[in-house]
Amino acid sequence: MIGQLGGKIAPESVNATRFSPRNRWRQIQELIRHVWHRWMREYLPHIGLRQKWFLSTENMRKGDAVLVVDLQAPRRKWHVGRIQDAYPGKDGHVRVADVLSEGKTM
Repeated sequence: MIGQLGGKIAPESVNATRFSPRNRWRQIQELIRHVWHRWMREYLPHIGLRQKWFLSTENMRKGDAVLVVDLQAPRRKWHVGRIQDAYPGKDGHVRVADVLSEGKTM
């Protein structure tokens, strides 16, 4: 802060090499290429994973507990329901179910 480093006066210039705009531009381009390469290799593959399409999960069945989403109510007010009947589709996956919640079937 006062121009001294360990009791000695700090040098005026830290970089003794001559400034070259062309070399600086190449260095910046290399850094940009490096960042993009790492972004494409490390980050990009993780943002679009759709594991639910590739991993099979167990179907819903009678007696399972489910969360009944009510768009008009805040999340803390959503109710828990119980599956009364499950209707599998042509592919064997349950797509429709009768749910009992608060004494009524939905």
